[in-house]
Amino acid sequence: MEDSKAAKNLRRALYSSIGSIIIACYFIWFNLANNHPAILSFAFFAGIPVLLFVIGMISLDLIYQDKQSFVGTLAEKRHNKIYVTDAKGDKYTYRLPNEQFDHIEEGAQVELRYYKRTKTVTSIQAAPIVIEEDYNI
Repeated sequence: MEDSKAAKNLRRALYSSIGSIIIACYFIWFNLANNHPAILSFAFFAGIPVLLFVIGMISLDLIYQDKQSFVGTLAEKRHNKIYVTDAKGDKYTYRLPNEQFDHIEEGAQVELRYYKRTKTVTSIQAAPIVIEEDYNI
């Protein structure tokens, strides 16, 4: 169920990026047609490549559905961010809705699944702690 939420949020971001490009193109056309200063058109034109890049990355994630897993320790929860440390001690930041990680306590081992390019978290689960037992007698 959470996978569909993440995909739905990615689609929503894709649609809003496309809408922003359409609006920027309209303003560029309006500024050029009414002989406004060129700097106004440049301001809108500068955002279009950035939005095209975002659209490309979101589209690739939605098309290929290639997800990665990450196992680490939940170091801190703050607002809609979580900070996860790996075995080496490197700290990574992920943003996701609060209700998605409320059930996990700080200091617990977690397993994250996220899209490869946009780093959108699709699921977070408390990973079971593996205890190695020594059976030597």
